[in-house]
Amino acid sequence: MIIVTYRLKYFVYGVFGFGLIIGLTSCKGMSRFEQETFSCGLNATGIIEIIVRSIERGEDAILTTVDGETRMPITQSTDNLIAISDGQTNIVIDRHTKMLEVTIADKVY
Repeated sequence: MIIVTYRLKYFVYGVFGFGLIIGLTSCKGMSRFEQETFSCGLNATGIIEIIVRSIERGEDAILTTVDGETRMPITQSTDNLIAISDGQTNIVIDRHTKMLEVTIADKVY
């Protein structure tokens, strides 16, 4: 009787542990890295790609242009949009449609 109870106990622990591992690995928000990439075709702004590694306000987005790579701070972040700005250049990204609205020195693209 003691051997059966002992085996049953470890069997229950094994099933519970397996279920816990499956449950934790299937969670959508449990990813280690969350990165969003927005690629642009040929355009007047010269922007090729924007990489957002963290959507927290104050974090930097990596902006790749024809002139090279720069970093711009995220000024606003919601489920619908991300806004990045360096003072002269303002970029608003719609996260659902992946459309960018770029304002450079009072010109909207």
